[in-house]
Amino acid sequence: KIIIFKLYRYIYNIMNIQSYNNILIPFSISFPLTIDKIIGIGSYGIVFSVKDKSYVIKLQCESREFEHLLTEEIKILKLCTNIVKYKICLHFIILLKDFKILNKDFDIKTYEIWNNNNYNIYGSVMPKMENTVAYLTSDNKYFAEIFNQIVFALYILNKKTGYYHNDVTINNILISETEPFTEIYTDNFINIIINVDKYFAVLSDMGLTTKR
Repeated sequence: KIIIFKLYRYIYNIMNIQSYNNILIPFSISFPLTIDKIIGIGSYGIVFSVKDKSYVIKLQCESREFEHLLTEEIKILKLCTNIVKYKICLHFIILLKDFKILNKDFDIKTYEIWNNNNYNIYGSVMPKMENTVAYLTSDNKYFAEIFNQIVFALYILNKKTGYYHNDVTINNILISETEPFTEIYTDNFINIIINVDKYFAVLSDMGLTTKR
């Protein structure tokens, strides 16, 4: 069943799309959005693809047990979005929009975890990547370049925000194919070089992230 909902248009006060080397990263979205199908189910929410658009929507149901986790995750996603925006590190999933709606205003009868309650539903809209790293075979020669990108992202996450990710799994590393390019970052007067030959990788799912 396709679920349709409309959100008020929200435009960031920056360019719609910024280009970093060969990577095009959108920083705004167009509404309305039409939820297409489930592409992932986790402990705290469900991830949907969006019909005819290169976004995903993660919906999470509010409860007293983990409401603070939801608000903290949104906070960390916003920090990571700024890290990408200012070209400190590109290897994070970014937050395009977050919102909150009442269950009674949302047709979600087909999903049992939210039936017969009046909880609020938290939502976050993010760019859609092509696959998780689980898509690659075990002998794939590009594992090293993906590993380098994610290790650098973990380093920047901790250094710039003070957070540890705590949930680096193959399903939380997202990849898309790209043309080869090289990233050069400077940290304490030391150049950090990241070579990307085929797969651009980002770290996602900040739900279990904790402060150091």
